[in-house]
Amino acid sequence: MKRLSVICFTILSLTAYGQSGFTPEQEKMVMAADENTPMRVYQITNPDDSLLLRTKSDDITVDPEDPVLQHFIKRLYATVTDSASLGAGIAAPQVGILKNIIWVQRFDKPNFPFEVYLNPRIIQYSEQKYPCREGCLSVPNRSDSLSSRSYTVLVEYDRPDGSHNMEMVEEFTSVIWQHEVDHLNGIIYLDHLKKEQQEAQKDEGNSTTISEATKHDAITEEEKIRTVRGQSNAALAKQDVDGILNTYASNITITGGAGTQLDGKETLEQFLTDLFAANPGLYYIRSISDIEVSADGQRAWETGRWREVPGKAGGKYSTHWVIENGTWKIRSQVFVGLR
Repeated sequence: MKRLSVICFTILSLTAYGQSGFTPEQEKMVMAADENTPMRVYQITNPDDSLLLRTKSDDITVDPEDPVLQHFIKRLYATVTDSASLGAGIAAPQVGILKNIIWVQRFDKPNFPFEVYLNPRIIQYSEQKYPCREGCLSVPNRSDSLSSRSYTVLVEYDRPDGSHNMEMVEEFTSVIWQHEVDHLNGIIYLDHLKKEQQEAQKDEGNSTTISEATKHDAITEEEKIRTVRGQSNAALAKQDVDGILNTYASNITITGGAGTQLDGKETLEQFLTDLFAANPGLYYIRSISDIEVSADGQRAWETGRWREVPGKAGGKYSTHWVIENGTWKIRSQVFVGLR
């Protein structure tokens, strides 16, 4: 009779909590609100939050029929796209659920969709690096430049329908992947920053220097521009005015499709502040079609397509890039609405 009771309890538990492996406490957190309600984002400034964020997550058993799993996937999406967050990616631990689930915005695909991945793995990293500025929903009011992220990663993952996939991911989307998978292993991007700083200090102590020619060879000028464009897109998605302005030259000029013109950072700052205040969920994405760098490496021309999110507006743009204080900056942009 005792053995039968144990079996019955196990069956009841699986029925109540589904097959995916959520604990009763995790299920309670997930089901505490409807699927469109964002969850609280855990932050390292809170000692209890920080402890959980430093804990490794567990794999999920993919069950397309599990209502808890499907509900959590939707709530996690609501969190990363919430106007209070507006991240380019999120991992389950960031909302207190230690399961291997992430959302990633695919800047390498048309219209930059968000996609969810279960049990994601990075199985190969390229030696080529992709220097990029990173921020984190769990690290408030801060962003830093990292140089240790790989340009390309080979990834594998499960989808909510139970299918298994493998693909190569490049550039800024690769950085997002690396950032979110780190969360699943209890790693914060600041850990990489600290390691880079320690290595830099060690190199300095050994009087080891890298020539400017070596730096130039390591990363092409086009790749540098793509990095800044990725930073600009990420800042726009977060409605981070300071981050957006950081990608512009001091004498920036922007011309809109209706003939409107914005001259200088102060004018642009006011425009963006007013725009985001009136439209909390609005942002724009630029998708590069082509980049051509001048022979002297001091100027560049970029063309591509732009899109309003959310919304149907979009069209083409062109950008004039210049070197300012050793960094590629946007000198001018022209946008034409085509839909």
